[in-house]
Formats: sequence, C-alpha cells, structure tokens
Amino acid sequence: MSDMNIDLLKYDTQTKTNDYLESIFSFGLSPVITLPTRLATSSATLIDHIYTNRTQSTNSGIITIDLADNFVVFHITKRRRKTAESTVIKQARLFSQNNYQRFRTYLEEKKTTFDPVLHIKCHNEGYNIFIQLYLTAFNTSYPL
Repeated sequence: MSDMNIDLLKYDTQTKTNDYLESIFSFGLSPVITLPTRLATSSATLIDHIYTNRTQSTNSGIITIDLADNFVVFHITKRRRKTAESTVIKQARLFSQNNYQRFRTYLEEKKTTFDPVLHIKCHNEGYNIFIQLYLTAFNTSYPL
C-alpha cells in the first residue's frame, strides 16, 4: 500500500511508470485500485496504490470525500479459515516394549526364515527379499 506520486494511469505514455508497474508484476503482485484517486479541475490521477497477490476473497474500492484532494482507498482481505480438508492427520508407530516383544516373536515363532536371501546370487534380489521379509515383520508388529 502506498501514496506515491506515480500516476499508474500513465503507464502507456511514461516509460518510468511502465517500468515501475512491470517490476510490481514481476513480484506476483497486482494493483487493486485501477480508477483515479485524485481529481482536479483539469486532471485525474491514480497515485494511491494497493497491491496484492490474492485475487479471491478480497474487496477493494475508493471512497470519495471533499476533505482532502485525494480520495480514500481501501482493501479488505477475508481471512482463510482452516477447513476439515486442510487438517493434516499425523500417523505414528508405537515403539512400546509390548510391540518390541511382538516383533521378536514374529521373527522367532513365525519362523521367518532368511534362507532365500542366502541362496540368491544377485545382491539386489537378495536385498529385496530380505527387506520384504523384514518390513512384513516390522509393519505387523508396529502398526500405524
């Protein structure tokens, strides 16, 4: 928001005004006031600026008053409220002593055998079999 002596209505005739406006656009901002904010008997200028990067849920305008040579400008942005859809559900594993015992039991009593890993000649295939057996035991013992 600014009260500048740069007349945005002259963007097409003044190079410096055009450069200024282009730099504002390069930051992803857009002016929300686009009509003259100062009227004189022989001129109309847009020298009161408000910029935003949000185009939805906003309301802007100009209030004409006779107390000053510039009009009053305003911009209202509605706050975003969290919705149930934006709530992040966090999951965790419980690494309790009970679950640890379940993990050991799964590996011992279920007779999870890693023999197939030892008989594979390709290291990558052996690793894939090992990690599949291990993760099955882990996910069963420590559920989300």
